[in-house]
Order: sequence, then C-alpha cells, then structure tokens
Amino acid sequence: MQIIWTLLIVTYLFFADITGSATALMQATTTPSTRPSAGHSAETESDLTMHVVPLSEIGETAKDAHPLTVGSPSPATQILTQTGEAFDLTKAYKSKPTILIFYRGGWCPYCTAHLVAVGQIEPELLQMGYQILGVSPDSPTRVAATLAKTPMPYTLLSDSEMSLARAFGLAFYVDQKTAEKYAGYGIELTISPESDRKLLPVPAVFIIDTDGLIRFVHAEPDYSKRLAPDALLLAAKNVLKK
Repeated sequence: MQIIWTLLIVTYLFFADITGSATALMQATTTPSTRPSAGHSAETESDLTMHVVPLSEIGETAKDAHPLTVGSPSPATQILTQTGEAFDLTKAYKSKPTILIFYRGGWCPYCTAHLVAVGQIEPELLQMGYQILGVSPDSPTRVAATLAKTPMPYTLLSDSEMSLARAFGLAFYVDQKTAEKYAGYGIELTISPESDRKLLPVPAVFIIDTDGLIRFVHAEPDYSKRLAPDALLLAAKNVLKK
C-alpha cells in the first residue's frame, strides 16, 4: 500500500504544472482535547453548531494553525455540493462515522494524489461503516471540474469561504509572495473578510463518530506530506475498537 501511495505522488508531481517548496513540520493529534467547549455530548443539534475561529487564531503560517483535537465536538458550517446546493453536515455526522479530509484544492497535485489514494481504500472503509467527505476552498464549479478531470468515488464539497476550515482551526494566512505566485498560475485563493489577506487550510484528516466527536486527527503543515492509506485504515479500525 505504501509503495502504491509513493508511486501516485511521483506520478502526479511529474505531470503537475504547479509545485512548491514545503515547510517541515508534522502534527498528528491523538490525545484528548484541552480546548474548552460548551459540552461534549453531541446528541442534539445545538452541540454541532458553527464554531468560527476568531481572527487572532488564524495562523500566520501553516505551522501556526490550531487544529481541533481529539474529543472536540465537530463544527458544522455552511458548505456546498459541486452543484451549489447546501450540504447538511450535521445530518451527515449523525448518519455514520465520517472521514473528513481537508485539502487545498483541485489545483494541488499533492492533494489530488492523496484523494486518489484514499479512493483506492474506500471499499475497505465503506465495509467498516464509514463515509468519506473531502472539503476544499474550491468553488462548487471548481469542485465539479476536479471531479470531471479526476473522478472520485466519494463526495467532494466546497468550503469556498473557508468557514469550516476556520472552525476546525486549519486556516492560515498565505504570505504575499506565495499568493502572487499562485495568482500567476490562475489559482484563486479565499480572501479573509477581516483583513483582505489570502487563506489556505492545513491539509488534514479527521475521523468523526456519530455523536459528532472527533476521534482521530492528522494535520500536516507541510503540504507535501500526507497520511498514508495504510495509516488511515489502521486509524479507522482503532477508532471503531474504542
């Protein structure tokens, strides 16, 4: 499985027009949350309400982001399907255990390779009872374009205002030089309404139970490093055992 994942990355990077330098830091959270919350029981609708991270908590860099940790209630903000329809995230959480993948966009070759790799293990995850949801800042139109170019067996959603990424503590500011480089490639980044600065999410994988509680987190500031499929399968199995 690890060999397949490596080959996918190499293939996508070889054909990609867009690459970038990576920063080296890894954060995988598997300890109970110490972030204060209104309550951990997610039995009611109110326990899964929107939690927008204050502006001060948006990281200056990817390394400075503050991902929600294990034990935290999962936020549910307004996100859209590829056709522009509202997606009921609260209802999705309650329907079955969820693997929620945050990625930077369909323009990112590392993200595409990771999404494809997860798709290869989807049958095993479905057999365990999971659903897979991918979320990015791409607009619904761009999500549709990604799926047209690289079909995925699971759902990809639009968080174009990055309200969900902010609520999960993944948002960070993109420095001006990098933002200008991406703009030159035709990549449209989300703009923070408070500061007019460009935002991106830290790539991350959350496993969420049907009570809406986060049971596993892998958040990686270095966007060139992703959770390997075999590691995701192991985490998914371990969560079900608890």
